[in-house]
Amino acid sequence: MTYSYKVSIYVPIYNAEHYLIECLDSLRAQTLKDIEVLLIDDGSTDNSKQICDQYTAIDSRFRVFHKSNGGVASARQYALNIASGEYIISCDADDWVEATYYENMYNVAKADDADIVMSDFYYNYNDGRQVKANTYLPQQINSGDILFGKLKGYLWCKLIKREIFAKYELSFPKGINNHEDLLILLKLSKYPLKVANLSDAQYHYRRIKNGTSLTNHITFSTFKQVEFINKYVINNIETEKYGKAIFSYTVGTAIIGIRAVDTPSLYYKCFIRENLPMISFVKYRVLSVNALIVLCSRLFGLQFTRYIYSVFYKIIYK
Repeated sequence: MTYSYKVSIYVPIYNAEHYLIECLDSLRAQTLKDIEVLLIDDGSTDNSKQICDQYTAIDSRFRVFHKSNGGVASARQYALNIASGEYIISCDADDWVEATYYENMYNVAKADDADIVMSDFYYNYNDGRQVKANTYLPQQINSGDILFGKLKGYLWCKLIKREIFAKYELSFPKGINNHEDLLILLKLSKYPLKVANLSDAQYHYRRIKNGTSLTNHITFSTFKQVEFINKYVINNIETEKYGKAIFSYTVGTAIIGIRAVDTPSLYYKCFIRENLPMISFVKYRVLSVNALIVLCSRLFGLQFTRYIYSVFYKIIYK
């Protein structure tokens, strides 16, 4: 495989005008010069399109592709299809990176001949707080770590050798715009890949309370997308080895069904019956709050449990 750049950085963009300039300025300032920045405008209806056009006019490393809205998975796949770097990584349009971030990531990758380099990062809140994530950075990708949430699925803190996607025929399923990054990581966990780590945090992940991200607006569609990934987990991850982790992830999927106010009760009931039989609660003895809430939904129904969850959620995040 031939490479035109050391690193391809792609930015999925949809109506991100309020933060996009800060993001793109941080990419222009990178000390690693041999990069391409792929701006995937996923049908934005605000000024994001014009901002992208401005940056391509002033920096030849920036290329913009305006496409009809298809969701973040389609934007990721679009970038993957056109990227020409040795390594590839994403950057969210409302985040920003420090100037040496990609140079440091690439240097670690080359020094260790790594297939994947993972880094720590900061959470940045709209009240001005900045908190280092202290991310778990393993030497190997383990399905159990992913399913338990110990290893985060975020792709913007993972520099991946681009040829890996072609070698193992990895792609982003169309229409799966929630946890689609985690799905890729789960698929990568099946292969003997060399992993290296950068403990230094130089990526700034913006956490916007009550913002417009998909995680702040849970719908029945969200539930069905995560259910798609849950089916992959159940069908492809070793139950004997990771049964408890699979159970824990399925409980998390059920919580999304509870959070989505438009989830039909019958649909949710069928999901629970098929994937979380009562015996599984006894077998795995997971006494997390989420497991107890899902168990409550089995006993008292979806509507009552949704009320209980909303009260608990307000207390926790008050």
